[in-house]
Amino acid sequence: IGYAVWFANPPRLPTLGLLIPVDPTRSRRIWTLEEAAEQQLQWIDSFGPTPKAPRYLHFICHQSWLALKNPTRLERLQAEIVRRLGYGNLTQFARDGEEIEALRQMGVEPQRAIIAHHSDDLAGQARKLKEAGLWEYVRLVNFGDEIDIKLTTPPAEQDAAFVAYLKEKGLDPLDFVRPEDELAARALPPAEQWRYVRLGGPLPPDKPKLLYESGTFRYRLWARELAEQTRIVEAVFPPGTVTGANFSPHLSVWPDARKWIHLFRDGGMSMPWSEDWWWQVPEASPQSYGYLLTALRHAADYHQAPYCFYTIPDPGESAEHLLRMNYFALGHQAKMIDHFAIYHQAYATCDYIDFLESRDSFRSIHRILSAASQVDERLYRARMRRAEVAILIPSASDVWNTEDLLTSTEPEKANSLYWAQQNVDNHERKALWLALRHAHFPVDVVTDEDVAAGGLAGYKVVYLVGQEIVAAAVPALVEWVRGGGTLIGSGGGGLLNEYREPLPAMSALYGVARAELQRPVRSLGPSTDLPKMQPLDTITVTGLPGVARTTLPVYCYRQTLQPDAEGTVLGTYSDGSPALVGREWGAGRALLAGGLAGLAYLQPSQVNRRDMPEQFPRALRALITAPAQSAGVARHVVTSDPLVEATLQEGPLGAIVTLISFRNQPQRAVTVGLPGLPAARSVRSIQHGRLEVTRTKAGPTVRLPVDQGDFLVVD
Repeated sequence: IGYAVWFANPPRLPTLGLLIPVDPTRSRRIWTLEEAAEQQLQWIDSFGPTPKAPRYLHFICHQSWLALKNPTRLERLQAEIVRRLGYGNLTQFARDGEEIEALRQMGVEPQRAIIAHHSDDLAGQARKLKEAGLWEYVRLVNFGDEIDIKLTTPPAEQDAAFVAYLKEKGLDPLDFVRPEDELAARALPPAEQWRYVRLGGPLPPDKPKLLYESGTFRYRLWARELAEQTRIVEAVFPPGTVTGANFSPHLSVWPDARKWIHLFRDGGMSMPWSEDWWWQVPEASPQSYGYLLTALRHAADYHQAPYCFYTIPDPGESAEHLLRMNYFALGHQAKMIDHFAIYHQAYATCDYIDFLESRDSFRSIHRILSAASQVDERLYRARMRRAEVAILIPSASDVWNTEDLLTSTEPEKANSLYWAQQNVDNHERKALWLALRHAHFPVDVVTDEDVAAGGLAGYKVVYLVGQEIVAAAVPALVEWVRGGGTLIGSGGGGLLNEYREPLPAMSALYGVARAELQRPVRSLGPSTDLPKMQPLDTITVTGLPGVARTTLPVYCYRQTLQPDAEGTVLGTYSDGSPALVGREWGAGRALLAGGLAGLAYLQPSQVNRRDMPEQFPRALRALITAPAQSAGVARHVVTSDPLVEATLQEGPLGAIVTLISFRNQPQRAVTVGLPGLPAARSVRSIQHGRLEVTRTKAGPTVRLPVDQGDFLVVD
């Protein structure tokens, strides 16, 4: 029965594969692997008809012991599990043209489903796939799993590229010479001082220009290297082949702009890709992952690309949450879903579906594939309507929040965001995203480099969290506020540039003469730390239009504020000193908060929490979302429950609304309003069929039950 014997390919000895339960309280039966597969097929058949495999939306799975040509009984059963669940990716398992023909004999039309793994000889790899009769079925070239920076450019060439970049920016070489080389460099003419500038190695914390530029350029250089590989893929593989690599969000679900966003803007790869590990990390809510999905969507939107998201049915992941996260990712514009391993524990030591739990997990997979097949092309061709609210991710703050990594003497930390600890800014942005979504406001993200490039057009409200922002973004941000935009700053509010130098224009924008930021807590796990965290202070807001007097606790950061002659105090700390300052700019205004309202919104929901959090304070939601309310920000779809999220995607085949419930229990009746689709006449729920449409002043509405999620086809 040995693992090594069974998993030889093929088995070295006549082998009987057995699935033996290690916990006899759950089951006393011993199964042969063929019996286990047959049992799984019986469970799948009980779910209803086999879904029609989607041809546009792409679902990936990994199945063990599967063959298409001359299969053994077990190999045939394993392939049948994939087919009857509704996957359209059996082509992924083909090893040659004969297996492609075997697929056709099974009644399965081959699809572009092959995942080619990056090699040093991409042209040769493409040629071999062509010779094998598989080339036309390649969909994706995978650049790796949970990858971090790995530069292939020789160190001397890296340094030369860094120097050329700095020269182009007109910077002084002495700002980039390390302390141990300064004396020697100062003895040389400026043109020769560049010989002491290098990119790699631990960065000195007392050289802010070097730390920032090196911390940014290494990602630019990596993107340049990856872009060269992507161009080769586009030249030698079939048109439309995408490149991507799974970026693990551990441990803080932190979409650092350098790696997660700008790399795709710059063409390093063509498909963003990440994964859901909600049940393994101290997140506030699985809905917090929506902020990550929003960042992936933004990265994809630079070039109207797809993005991929893992929703993994590993042990610890409930069948209900698996279903919910599939709706969630698809509702936020994912076009590719990877379920990873769908085999059981006889085939792996980790990353598997527990056999005795596979009935429920397979039911969720069967349902989402059935639902997706009914909206397949319509949803695939649709994209989310641009929001009027954005959360600004300052890439400059991302650099400085990884200062501990950049100054580390351990190379694996210096080049890996996995180890990032100074995550409070990121958690605050996620919390603001959550409060806005609970109020049903659509939310985008933009980066400070986007702002510098004119990316604020069309937005009415922007939330900025972080102390540093690139100076090039400031003129555009000031002009946007003066033109009628509303800016809400916190966590430092971008008062410093990328080199941690003051930005007088930002201080004047808020109406602040002086500000001092204290950050006694830089690292946070919301579900583990917030329940027991003691506030640093409290803020009472009394002067914000449209908001009742509100008091909120101050966690992690406290910024003291002194208004200038134009600034107005709108909230105070417990000692009466200014805690919220604002300034009007014609139709626009800018507000700077000394505390983190998002974390205050999260904290009550984490106390005595069971499963998903539900106790979010309404008063703080009203405070956070008041600027969006006052600015008249459009809401495309609203529901009667703040924890039932709704998204709108539109395309040439029509509109799709996705509902995702973050309630612990199914909801019997949820009212869904469609103010963003005032002409809607017909609404069909994939779960419940055609719905009655009621006309109201706020727009068309429907009413239906919602468990974990649903798709609404709106015409």
